Amino acid sequence: GDAEASANYIAKETGVSAVRAQLLPQDKLSVVQDIRSEYGPTMFVGDGINDAPVLAGADVGGAMGSGADAAIEA
Repeated sequence: GDAEASANYIAKETGVSAVRAQLLPQDKLSVVQDIRSEYGPTMFVGDGINDAPVLAGADVGGAMGSGADAAIEA
């Protein structure tokens, strides 16, 4: 989730060591691009129209079924 508490909880449960939360859409895209540069292919899962740019910018983009049409089509 975008909320820091939710993101930290999910990270802890799944073994993710680095968490970034409450990012603006352009910041999400920048983070994905930075991760790709350092580690290789990326995946981003989003649920809203504000996620469309980063969904399209990731190597693999996953849109939640109940999300906005723009996010699903990205």
